Order: sequence, then structure tokens, then C-alpha cells
Amino acid sequence: MKKLLLIFFLLFSFLFATDVTKFIKYNSYVIDPYNHNRVTSEAQGYGLLYAYLTNNKKLFDSMWRWTKTHMQRRDSLFAWNYNNGRVIDYNNATDGDLFIAYSLLRASYKWHNVRYYEESRKIIKELKRYILEINNNMILLPGKHGFVKENGIEVFPAYYIKFIFDRFYDETNDITWKYIADYTEVLYNQRLSDRMLFSFFNKNFSNASVVTMDVYRVILYQYLSNRHIEFLKNSFKEINKFFISNGYIPLEYRFSSLTQTRTQSPYCVYGLFYLLYDNKAYLKKYLDLKKVDKKNYFCSFLDFFLQKGIE
Repeated sequence: MKKLLLIFFLLFSFLFATDVTKFIKYNSYVIDPYNHNRVTSEAQGYGLLYAYLTNNKKLFDSMWRWTKTHMQRRDSLFAWNYNNGRVIDYNNATDGDLFIAYSLLRASYKWHNVRYYEESRKIIKELKRYILEINNNMILLPGKHGFVKENGIEVFPAYYIKFIFDRFYDETNDITWKYIADYTEVLYNQRLSDRMLFSFFNKNFSNASVVTMDVYRVILYQYLSNRHIEFLKNSFKEINKFFISNGYIPLEYRFSSLTQTRTQSPYCVYGLFYLLYDNKAYLKKYLDLKKVDKKNYFCSFLDFFLQKGIE
């Protein structure tokens, strides 16, 4: 049944597919039209992975040269926001760093490129510094600055990407990556069901208030990791109830408030919820929004990864 559900969804997704290459400019960078055509490290990671998966070495080489030249910092990680010919924010975003390192690692084997391998290993080594073990919690810092506060640590569960952690462990044999890969399922299974979807770990590691759009990537990333997503039904049950009652998923979901944002999530979120709950109302919403949302690079790439897989 689950296989038929996926085939059904992918068929509709393919029929209404958006060409992701329209977001790739000069074979060098991925733009975000909804945010003044900015370039983010996450988008570059998606673009590199796209080039790898489509076996487009020329595109991969060009994108990596641009990313390294314009966004890479001295510590080998990447400024997260670039626009209008300059870096806007030199702080890194860990998910972007992870996707770039992962893409370089995969490309190094596909195209027998030692330089890509060496670059990837340098990034992986630096990223390890952003993993903290605190009270049996594997805390992945979202970036270098701004997330460790006086009364706790801010954590983005959508930055916990198990298939990348698994690959890093296979490559490095560093037990830290195995620990955080295993902890990812603990986080999704226990913390999310305890309303930890987008969370602020206080001193007791037991508090959360707001869900934002990017957290729904956990459904896709978990699916790409091992295709087991059933346990996430409990994690998102409150949002599923909200959708059934209101007909949309808000861009931000506040567990602490009965009033939710009227701005709804982008179309790909509804597709992921369709895969999770097998509710055709999600599929209809996905298709309706996708027809009119032509500038969403984020959803376009996520749809591609769902269709293509990561192998």
C-alpha cells in the first residue's frame, strides 16, 4: 500500500514538475526568488547534490568553484547568505554545510576527484565541532553564532539529516557521527511527539513553542534515510488535526496558542503530509498550490530529491 501511495504521489508530482534548472544561474548558484534572489549555503548544497544526481560534472564543477570562491570561510564552512555581489551574513548554517560536504564526498567517488574528497573531509572535520553531547542529548548547533544563549540552546530538528550522518560515519569511522545519526531518530520519535518540533532546549532540555516550515523536512529526510516514516504520525498529529479542521498548514504552528498564523506553508509541505497520512485532501492542496507557485526553489528541489532518491 505504501509503495502504491508513493507511486501515485510521484506520478502527480512528475506531471506537474518544475524544472529546477531555472533557479540555477550561470551554472553557478541557486537563487531564491522570494527573497530578493539571495543565494544561501543550503541552496548551493541542494544545487551540488542535484548536479551529482543528474551526473552533470560540468555543472557540479562550476557550482563548486563559485561556492568556494564567494561563500567559503577560512574555517572551511560557508557564509549562509549571499546577495547583490557580496556576503550578507558570514554566519554559517549547519544544514547547508552538511549538504555541501555530502555532495563533495559523493562526487569525489563518482568522478574520482581527490580534491573534492579532501575538501569534503575538511568540512566534515570542522562540522564535528558543532556537535555537543549534553545530558545524553546530541545537540547539533544550527550555526556558529546566536544559538547558545544564557538559558539554553536553540535547536533546529530539520538540520538533523540522518542519511548524511550515516555517510559521514561510514567514511570516517568517527563514532560521533554514529551517535548523532542514532540520536536523530530519538529526537524525531520522542522529542517531536513531546512538541519539540522547532525547539529551544532550556536548561532542563524540556521546552518548545513554535514550529516553522522547514521542520517538515524531517519527513523527507527520514524517508530518504530508511523510508520508515510511520512513527512520525505521532510527531505531527497536532498539525494534522489542525489541517483537518482548518484546511491548511500554517507556516508557523504555535502549540502554546490557539491562534495560528494565516500564512500557509508552501506546496511541498502538503505533499510530505500526504505521504505520511494518506489523506487525499493533502494531495489536492499540494497540486492546487503547485500550479500557481512557480518561484519556489525550495519545494522544487525537495520534490526532485523525493522523486530521484539520494543514490
